[in-house]
Amino acid sequence: MNKTHSISAETGAADSSSATVVLLCGDLQSLDNGLDLSGLCLSLQQTQPPEVSGRVVPGLCHAPPGLFPSTAPGTGRVVLGLCSRAYAEREMHAQLRRAGLDPLGVEVVDLGRFCTPVRHGPFRMAKARLLLAAAVARARAYPGSHAENLAIRFPQLSQKMSRRALWALPPVRYVAVASVDSRLCLRGAGCDLCLRVCSGQALQSTKESILVNKARCDACGLCVSACPTGAVQLPGGAPEQFETQVSALLEAGPVALPQRGIMFLCRQRNGSRREAGPESTAASASWLPVEVPCAGMVPASWVLLCLARGTPVGVMGCDVPCPKGQQDTIAGRLDYCRQLLEALGASPDWVQSVKPEGSPDTPASVLPQSKPNAPVSLPRPGAASAAVLALATATGAPSTLSLAHPQSPFGTVDVRVERCTQCGLCAASCPTGALALEEGQGTVSLTFDASLCIACGLCAGRCPEAGDQALQFRKATDLGRLRQGRITLIRDEFLRCSACGAPIAPKGMVRRIAELLGDQYPGIATTVERYCPDCRVASGPG
Repeated sequence: MNKTHSISAETGAADSSSATVVLLCGDLQSLDNGLDLSGLCLSLQQTQPPEVSGRVVPGLCHAPPGLFPSTAPGTGRVVLGLCSRAYAEREMHAQLRRAGLDPLGVEVVDLGRFCTPVRHGPFRMAKARLLLAAAVARARAYPGSHAENLAIRFPQLSQKMSRRALWALPPVRYVAVASVDSRLCLRGAGCDLCLRVCSGQALQSTKESILVNKARCDACGLCVSACPTGAVQLPGGAPEQFETQVSALLEAGPVALPQRGIMFLCRQRNGSRREAGPESTAASASWLPVEVPCAGMVPASWVLLCLARGTPVGVMGCDVPCPKGQQDTIAGRLDYCRQLLEALGASPDWVQSVKPEGSPDTPASVLPQSKPNAPVSLPRPGAASAAVLALATATGAPSTLSLAHPQSPFGTVDVRVERCTQCGLCAASCPTGALALEEGQGTVSLTFDASLCIACGLCAGRCPEAGDQALQFRKATDLGRLRQGRITLIRDEFLRCSACGAPIAPKGMVRRIAELLGDQYPGIATTVERYCPDCRVASGPG
């Protein structure tokens, strides 16, 4: 029988296989406005499940040897509370691999940047407790990684490492890359949403699925949030992990902080920064950081879900032009959210765009919320529409409110009854089931649920009658449509074979075929209208 181990808070004894270990760098005590590490360990013991433990490790950022005992592969989770993200990452990962732990599942909390700049001692400790609790929740939600999620990279010369690492370790490191689950991928149905956002040409299309070029993937996460089915998987970048983290940060409890706000910040450019002036985001007790691989990964729906919890949101992008070219996309999403708040009668300042050295306004709660402690469901279909409706209810917005915007995460679909043939290609291409083709007793109906629409526009691209505007799609947040639920856009009679009674096609499709054939082939048009394919053969030419 394989034994699994983890580090206990006091003794270092073996613990259960589901244990989560929190290691705190001892140097955090000696920084300006240092943290009470004993108090943080005690807080973990009092507020977390028994399988969560913590201890202080002197010089943890330098990865001292012997941090992790030998354990079975794939067991346990690790959270590191560090002075800075500029730590001996490669050596730390090597120790984790030797201990049988997954280094891609390690959660790093930069307490030195986000907590020690806070001037007020109680707020400083409260923020540290919240960030650690959220990191523990995120680590425990980590789904694990597979071989296809690993890529080898040579370290940059500027990367921090100890002298021991230079002699003992090979000059490579393992990093996370995206993978695609072909069972969930809708490439065969025409979906290309991940291909649209990948700027590094890391995704390659086949007829039925998407392949990932590991050498080109930089784990930006853009494809993860773009995929409507969860087919794209990225260790450490799963929407479910962000969902768990944000929910933990907003969870009510004994932590005394000013009004909390969620600050999504780009890890690619802000991850190792230490600057924190007295007015910076890092020095604020109210703004709680959620690091994402790229700020372009944060869709407008994530912002709306936080707003529905009564929580202001900030987004901090790169301090230089975004290498992924996401500046306009991020700005557009935030502009949409601010316009929506204004239309709802709320302050647009609830959503802020912040520069790395910027000083966002202290968030203030102004919207009454019926369920402020409800979980934040980031990847769930329909969750974003529920958030908008909750905001509309809280502000008393009229049900007729409609906001058209190029970055709206919702769309509306209408059809021209006289031009739609009920071919069903739009429904077949819809990745969320917002459009559906439903057959009844002798009828076929095209239905639409606006609450499930993600405004991808795939349906419009697949409509064979697009030239006649048979299907009309627009990016808009329409409260009336969101409240309606599923509606019938068009219902048509299903013609049946006059010889055997088998279904032929919707009447509109047969009408369209007759139009295309014109007056030159009246006999063929009549045959198509009267007989199914099998009986057409039996009836002979004509």
